[in-house]
Amino acid sequence: MPWKEGGLPCASEATYSKLNELSATPTIYCQLCRMFIAVEIGNTTAKLGRFSADRLEEVRFLPAKDFDAITFILGQWQARSEEETLFYGVASGDTAGLNDLPIRWLNEGFKWPFELAYETPNTLGVDRLLVTAAAYLTYGDGLLVVSAGTCITYNVVSGGQFLGGAISPGWDMRYAAMQEFTHALPRAKKTTHAKLLGTNTLGSLHAGVDCALPLEVEAMIQAYVDAFSIEHVLICGGDSPALEEHIKKYIFAPSNYELLALQLLYANETNKSH
Repeated sequence: MPWKEGGLPCASEATYSKLNELSATPTIYCQLCRMFIAVEIGNTTAKLGRFSADRLEEVRFLPAKDFDAITFILGQWQARSEEETLFYGVASGDTAGLNDLPIRWLNEGFKWPFELAYETPNTLGVDRLLVTAAAYLTYGDGLLVVSAGTCITYNVVSGGQFLGGAISPGWDMRYAAMQEFTHALPRAKKTTHAKLLGTNTLGSLHAGVDCALPLEVEAMIQAYVDAFSIEHVLICGGDSPALEEHIKKYIFAPSNYELLALQLLYANETNKSH
């Protein structure tokens, strides 16, 4: 199938190749010719992605609770297409204002490509499952997915099972906590110029987060690799570019990975149903 010119680059080519290797039947591309819209509702930001066939053509960022604006954009996109429009969504934030929209929200009951061995699946963040499932379909078993967002999560798949992992405070949360829970410390922000030795208070805060956090992540990755014979490590999330400056030997997901992951799960479902 020829790739459509223009639009944002999509990780689909490699992904579909992997799916075709794993499946007895080829991916049913014709099912992807309709418009596909991916919706990610986070705690503070909503991310909307419009796909045409298998290409991510447009991305919009909106406040997560601006349901009127979200509804307006989705309606605009749907009106552009003469074909059926499919909506897939994942949410870690509130979606009450979007209940009237025909969005298929993923949850722990979704037919994930691996078994959930997590003891409390009803408390497991669907955003964690989404990126881990997409990586699993692409790279296979023996997998660790590190998602660097509001929190940093570590997600292990081994033996075809999602086993669990870890959750720790993310970049901004660490800075916010040091200001909120102390009397004297200022509110600092992430910088690319942090030095290991802080010679003033602001520099010490940067050393304690910007220098220490990548070292922590690298040490955690190595611990999981050793404990679970991990073969593939994927790092994604909004703060992953900051980690890439320090940790270069692992796979870094493309931008807008959550939107691409929603499209991949749809493609996998379509493939299995034919």
